[in-house]
Amino acid sequence: MNIDTRQTQSHTSSDIDNPIVPLIESVSSDSANQYRVIRLRDAARLMGKGVSTIWKEVKEGHCIPPFSIGPKVSGYLETEVKVMIASRAAGLTHEQRIELVSKLLAFRVNQAHNLICAFTE
Repeated sequence: MNIDTRQTQSHTSSDIDNPIVPLIESVSSDSANQYRVIRLRDAARLMGKGVSTIWKEVKEGHCIPPFSIGPKVSGYLETEVKVMIASRAAGLTHEQRIELVSKLLAFRVNQAHNLICAFTE
């Protein structure tokens, strides 16, 4: 049996206590789907939840909010949905998911800013 240990080797022992670091890193490493947008309904289906449940969790702060992709249409970056699913699979607590959402939002804004600057400067 061949086990891939590359990801675990790059993390410190403090990352074991805080599994948010590897989840955030997974967003930046998934370059193939980094800017793929999926509709809210599709994201809810992938997460195994209804749209109203997603909105409830967004209001509570432990699910990243979608962004507008047009009039009355919301969507997610596919990588963000994958991170939210992984956070559940990893057993993050409610508080850890709230922290994760905050970091994902900051990452989203930073990545968008960097991409826009690359083409406007």
